Amino acid sequence: MDTILTILREKGYKLTPQRRAVIQLGLVHEIQLPGRDGNVFELTTRHHHHLICMKCGQAECLDYCPVSQRDIEKAAERGFEILSHSLEFYGFCRSCRVAG
Repeated sequence: MDTILTILREKGYKLTPQRRAVIQLGLVHEIQLPGRDGNVFELTTRHHHHLICMKCGQAECLDYCPVSQRDIEKAAERGFEILSHSLEFYGFCRSCRVAG
């Protein structure tokens, strides 16, 4: 979140409490792109995860959450309260695999 705030400030945006809240509420999601300068930010309307190509940087949204309710319950059994989670799968997209 600090990265988003810094970028917005550098571009001259005034960070009103409303804008800050949009970021803190998770309406903007940062996608980490390994080996690249900077990351990608997307507006989110629903909880989802990503498949990210390590060669071209393409990010595709998964339409389901692979974290089960049982996984969350296991954490609770250990005394850990999960507030949110994020999951990215890194690999190579079809185009990059075909191109070699």
